[in-house]
Amino acid sequence: MPNDELTKSVESFWISEPDGSMFLIPDGTFNLIICSGETFLGETDQKPLEPGCYFRFISDLPVHLRSSDPLLSIRFKVFCSNSLLQRFSSHFKPVHNGVLFYLPPEQLLLSESFVHPDRRIEPEQRVERVVKALEPWALKHAEPVHSLRGMVNYLLEREGRTSVQQMQDDLGVSRQYIHSRFKRSMRVTPTQLSSIWRMNRFLIAMQDGESLTQASLESGFYDQSHGIRTFRRLLGASPTQFLRKYHSMLEFNLAQMRHRFQGGYDPKMSTAG
Repeated sequence: MPNDELTKSVESFWISEPDGSMFLIPDGTFNLIICSGETFLGETDQKPLEPGCYFRFISDLPVHLRSSDPLLSIRFKVFCSNSLLQRFSSHFKPVHNGVLFYLPPEQLLLSESFVHPDRRIEPEQRVERVVKALEPWALKHAEPVHSLRGMVNYLLEREGRTSVQQMQDDLGVSRQYIHSRFKRSMRVTPTQLSSIWRMNRFLIAMQDGESLTQASLESGFYDQSHGIRTFRRLLGASPTQFLRKYHSMLEFNLAQMRHRFQGGYDPKMSTAG
């Protein structure tokens, strides 16, 4: 991330695999995806998405995109989503039952060149130009909400292994305040965000070769069946099935999760005592 100020709002910029495939799993981030080529949602969808910009809110559903061109994504920190929602949500068009939300580039105040780039330029150079142009846009439109920032970091530092009651006691705020801030600003409850991050920790433990029982307990679940049940509810498959099917697509996601849990998500803000 070249701009130190930008790290307050943006976790990462990333480009899809060379084959135009991008796989997003629930991870507690808020993504803007720019589609310039013929792009399909899922493995079997035959109707392409309209070229343009798509928001993916915090979700407990995985999203698989296939495209003829590289896909670019900006991964915003979740406590910045309120600024983006206030500015642009009135123009959102839900796609596939709200899995994604389409927004024309002009509504985002972005140039059409973001979606219809000069194809005489190599893909890597096109991406570099887009990232450079997006930096001032992200700084302007995705300001952190500091009251949320502290609560989000509280959950993340504990990898979701806490309760709303404990959060209420430690931060000195009411349960109602916590829930209203999360739902209004991020469209998710603290319990849902905690479950997502516990599932992320579960995935990391499984990749490290731990047993289902060890992974479940390490991730804050009561036992193995609780861990598998939550995993299946969030990702639609058992841990073993999911890792086997999507192994080749998970490398970047898992690297980001590790970075997040090691203090890389918001390193200038700490709530842990």
